[in-house]
Amino acid sequence: MDDVLRLGFVGVGMAVTRIFSEKPGITKLPYVKITGAADPRNHALDVFEKEFNAETYNNIEDLCKSRNVDAVYIATPPEMHAEHTLIAAKHGKHVIVEKPMALTIEDAEKMNDTADKYKIKLLCGHTHSFDAPVRKMREIVKGGELGPLRMINTWNFNEFMYRPWPTHELVTSNGLIFNQTPHQVDVVRLIGGGKVKTVRAWTGAWDKIRPGVGAYSCFFKFEDGVPATMVYNGYGFFDTAELMWW
Repeated sequence: MDDVLRLGFVGVGMAVTRIFSEKPGITKLPYVKITGAADPRNHALDVFEKEFNAETYNNIEDLCKSRNVDAVYIATPPEMHAEHTLIAAKHGKHVIVEKPMALTIEDAEKMNDTADKYKIKLLCGHTHSFDAPVRKMREIVKGGELGPLRMINTWNFNEFMYRPWPTHELVTSNGLIFNQTPHQVDVVRLIGGGKVKTVRAWTGAWDKIRPGVGAYSCFFKFEDGVPATMVYNGYGFFDTAELMWW
């Protein structure tokens, strides 16, 4: 692979639209060139092709056969993440996969094993674990300058369930579970380090008009015995970030 990464997108729906609308600078990066896309919807491909002058295909297999693609960004529905990652890996393409990585631990482990087998890089799009405050917290914990880690507590209250999401998006993403939970889990795991040994959780779906899980309380126990609690309420109207950050 040369100094310029040639990137293809698998699925050009809402997730990819948000990437370009919220981070338009990605198209100006000197080390990334958008060269392809795959989606079963021809009208979506037409728009993508005109915007980026890129190759377009109706399936991931054909995209991954292209010699003009070094890596793929998988932004298909969560139930397809594992299958599409395996296809890309077997074609020697590096993979960035949207959250959640997979719907089962078995699928996630298979994705990791396949990436190792074909010697490709696999990255799950948990963006907050790259935030400077989070990296600094992990550095402090790992360095032990404040003593050993005893516990982790994290809370988040916001109006997520009442944002202008289409109803079908809330249903297919199970409310905030696929959208927000991966961020919180990823940050907690990074700060805690090691593997999680046990998980207990409770969920709440309280509004029939806005279907899906809108709140949860979760308890982790790391393999070194450190506990972590995570609370999220997407039915609230007070943004916890105004007072604290996860």
